[in-house]
Formats: sequence, C-alpha cells, structure tokens
Amino acid sequence: MSLPIRLLIAMCMCILTGCVHNKTGAQYVYPAGWEDICARATEDARGRIGATGATLDKGCRYVVLQRPCTERVNDLWAWTDPPSGKVVGGLTAGVRGVRAASFIGCSPDGTDPDYGVLVHEAGHYWLGVTFGEWGHPPEYKEAFGW
Repeated sequence: MSLPIRLLIAMCMCILTGCVHNKTGAQYVYPAGWEDICARATEDARGRIGATGATLDKGCRYVVLQRPCTERVNDLWAWTDPPSGKVVGGLTAGVRGVRAASFIGCSPDGTDPDYGVLVHEAGHYWLGVTFGEWGHPPEYKEAFGW
C-alpha cells in the first residue's frame, strides 16, 4: 500500500477513533502500550520548540501509528519509503491547524519504538500544525539534530 494511501487511512482514523485529550485540549491517538512514551515525546518536542522562543498553537488531532520493520539502520528500526527510496525511521504528514499523523518504525512485533524518533516526528507535528512547516527548518537544527 502506498504511503499517500496509508496517510489517508491514518487521517480517517483521526476522525473515527477515540483519543487522549491533553491539558491543552488537543486530541492524541497513540498505539496501545505506547501511550506514556508518546505523550512524553510529544511534550518534549513542544518544549524544545518553545525553548527557541517560538509560540506554538495549542495543538490538534495527532495520530501515531506503528510501522513494524525488519531492518535496522544506525541502531534504529527503519524501512525504505517507496515514493522517495529513502530509508526512514519515521514519517509525519498532516494539515496545518487540523491534524497530523506519524508512522514510527518499531520492531516486527510492534514494540520497541525509539524515543528520539518519536520526539523528532512530534517536532514535525508541532511545526506542521502550527506553521505549515513539515520539513527540517534550520532554526530548529539544534533542538532536534536534523
């Protein structure tokens, strides 16, 4: 299944599934068993961006999806993204001010997400839904290491 189709499915899941509400009112959907680590990573990413002086929106619907992998690159679970041909450990896409979804590489059995990848992709969530910036803006290089 192509990445655009998978992201469309993820966006639909944002609408149809239950979610966790955080203190700002944003709605988060995390994989079972990943709730704590995802919540910490999402808030860690928010803090890193806030430390640069940027003012973030309150957040919006955010879905984190497991992407079971069989390959490890630089000690991270990873897969080859068919459209780009790049090996990735996570991907995030969404709509500014509305919603976002992240695919996070993990072990074949759906466990063992990497905290750094979760923070990195949550950074894309915050920058994307607030500013419409889904890439790796240089002003956040120190905060996220990209």
